Amino acid sequence: MRVAVVGATGRIGRLTVGALERMGHETVGISRAQGIDVSTGEGLATALTGVDAVVDASSSAATDHDEAVSFFSDSTRNLLEAERQTGVRHHVLLSIVGLARFTGNAHCYGKRAQEELVERGPVPWSIVPATHFHDFAEMLTTWTDKTAA
Repeated sequence: MRVAVVGATGRIGRLTVGALERMGHETVGISRAQGIDVSTGEGLATALTGVDAVVDASSSAATDHDEAVSFFSDSTRNLLEAERQTGVRHHVLLSIVGLARFTGNAHCYGKRAQEELVERGPVPWSIVPATHFHDFAEMLTTWTDKTAA
């Protein structure tokens, strides 16, 4: 199967690409580092041509509510439209366990908007809620400690 991984150069995307390739799948990396920008749609249609499924492991470091919701919403709309145009058969979204219970966190509001768009979208989908990763505590401190950057 030919599988595109959104966020292929990120923390989870790299691991996803590796796991898929070990299982014998052909992967297509989707990331700004690879010249494909889901937030603008640049390069998506070309990258998704001939792809059977998409795994969306995208993320955003935005700490502002509107910025996070905008990133996840715009990216998801662009991705779903490109998938529809190119005949992608399945969309898999990596999300967060218990997301509906989180309040006051921009990232979580953005992920909720992303889930809603996928659920209403034109491509058959699966949402995979994951628990926090072992490096979450370190990542979280960089969101709150402005001197860590």
